[in-house]
Amino acid sequence: MQKMRELLSLPVLELETGTQIGVVREVVLDIEMASVLGILVADSNWLTGDQGIVFHDLFSFGRDAITVRYHNTLQAMDRVIQLECYCLLSDLLNKEI
Repeated sequence: MQKMRELLSLPVLELETGTQIGVVREVVLDIEMASVLGILVADSNWLTGDQGIVFHDLFSFGRDAITVRYHNTLQAMDRVIQLECYCLLSDLLNKEI
């Protein structure tokens, strides 16, 4: 089983073409439901704000990459990260619970 911190900096690839969409910048978690809401993706276009992929649009998590079926699954994550109960993985790393 892969640790969540190992997802950070993995490339995100479109399954059909193999095109790299970006890299995982952050994992968005729902603390109340103890679940993953999605990932934030860093790409070359920093003007677009927080772009990401919601969990149900992710196809697979591998040791070397995360894959999605279609490039258009990348979307603005403003609506998702406005939830009161969301938390970023980087906020939890190396903290004692």
